[in-house]
Amino acid sequence: MTRFLEALKAPFALDVLVAKGRCSGEEVLSGKDRLWSVVSMRVALIRANSDHRLHEGNPG
Repeated sequence: MTRFLEALKAPFALDVLVAKGRCSGEEVLSGKDRLWSVVSMRVALIRANSDHRLHEGNPG
């Protein structure tokens, strides 16, 4: 789970680079898009392989 959380923090690190003037906003957009794809794919895999699925079965 730690790697998953690190992937969620990475876009903020890109924002810091922009704020410090190390990169432009346009330069980090492709990195943020790639990170979004990776995180979305990991969330989908976790949901697909989880024993506890939301909105399935009998409530409560």
